[in-house]
Amino acid sequence: MVIFTTTTDFDLLEQVLENGTSGYLLKDVDSFSLTSALKAVMKGGFFLHPKIARTVVSLLQERNASANSENAYHQTAVRSPYHLLSWREVEVLQLLGEGHSNKRLAELLYISDKTVKNHIAAILRKMGVRDRTQAVVKALKKGWIELK
Repeated sequence: MVIFTTTTDFDLLEQVLENGTSGYLLKDVDSFSLTSALKAVMKGGFFLHPKIARTVVSLLQERNASANSENAYHQTAVRSPYHLLSWREVEVLQLLGEGHSNKRLAELLYISDKTVKNHIAAILRKMGVRDRTQAVVKALKKGWIELK
């Protein structure tokens, strides 16, 4: 889903991202950026309007600095890695963390075993890890998934 809006309100951006939005564009977007955004989202990626991207980076840097000053072992919320993984890859990663097999993932997500394997291969490549266990451990450490 792509959101077109006139607001640069970070709280709204955060809310729509948590609800699975893959694109956030301001209504003054140029045609090249619009085309790029739609292509990225259709391929399972994400796109932020350039004007809002600067704000997001600044706010994330502030949050990171604040988090670093707190206890490193205290996690207040699960953070979403949409800068790196698609929403579907995050979903697969969460289910991997819950210990599901590829066959069970396929059943739960209503996709083929081959598609599950493709998602896992993409996750491993994007996260720079060798196997699913390393991916889950890294995701847990970064707060991208949580154990249920």
